Amino acid sequence: MKLEILLIIGVVAAGYFLLKRNTENGKRFVRAHHFLMQIDTGASVDTANRAAQYLLGKGSDADGNHRAIMRAKAFANENYNGKQLPVISAAISRGFRGASLNRYEMSAAKNSEIPRLGREAGALAIQQLSLPFLLSGSHRDGTFYPPDGFFDDPFVSGYIMSFINTFRANQLNDSELSNDDRNKFIQAALEAADPRLTNANLSDSWVGSLRSKQGDKNVSDGANAATAIVLAMVGKIDEDHPSPLIASARELAKVRSGMASEIQDLMPDQGRQVSSASAALVSSIHEVTVGQYMRQRYPELCGP
Repeated sequence: MKLEILLIIGVVAAGYFLLKRNTENGKRFVRAHHFLMQIDTGASVDTANRAAQYLLGKGSDADGNHRAIMRAKAFANENYNGKQLPVISAAISRGFRGASLNRYEMSAAKNSEIPRLGREAGALAIQQLSLPFLLSGSHRDGTFYPPDGFFDDPFVSGYIMSFINTFRANQLNDSELSNDDRNKFIQAALEAADPRLTNANLSDSWVGSLRSKQGDKNVSDGANAATAIVLAMVGKIDEDHPSPLIASARELAKVRSGMASEIQDLMPDQGRQVSSASAALVSSIHEVTVGQYMRQRYPELCGP
């Protein structure tokens, strides 16, 4: 039971991270469009930035915010096939400061420092893989020390690469990234997930090794697990999803929803952002995939 609680806490924290990022990105997009509108009507850069930062903030008008959101979406649909990042980039090029933009979003909008989000993807991937080992000696001082051969395990390899790619597809406008950007993202993510990989040559070797394992069922099982977990974290799994994996996880989630709700009360900031149903589903998918595999593969470390 103690491990089960720790697993749900880990899932809530990871889900909160992704949801918080998506919410912040949406605000920046709407503010960037509002800035452009102000500039086009003759406002100075300073005035346009002040107006943009007031939008969607404390004390702002709810109806006005809704209209701004609708205008921004319509503008993106008409000019950029619904993509938000080009709107932010256009605003930055005309002086949008986006005071609330963190360093990653500013640089991503300019197609630079892509590795920052890559490192976050890799860190989240290994965090999810390490959860079954929480009560073992593999976790010391907040650091995961995997057992020998861990990163050569086909399930782990498939999980890490699929987690990285699914994360990228859901956190960036992938079609707007150059091949160089994608390579930088993957390199940074792999280095964060597997500390042995300190240069591009080693990462290329890692990817090549994964390709050689493509016929291994454990690779596809790990990849499917990662895809399902990331999509569940960002709320993109439909109620009628046909996968037997998801169906099995939903049954377990019914049992875990009450526990997830109690944990939310202990984590109010994260809990308000991640619903108990979402946390229960993600932790249940994790249990029927990563949890089961790790207990079978490493019974002495992950328990029965």
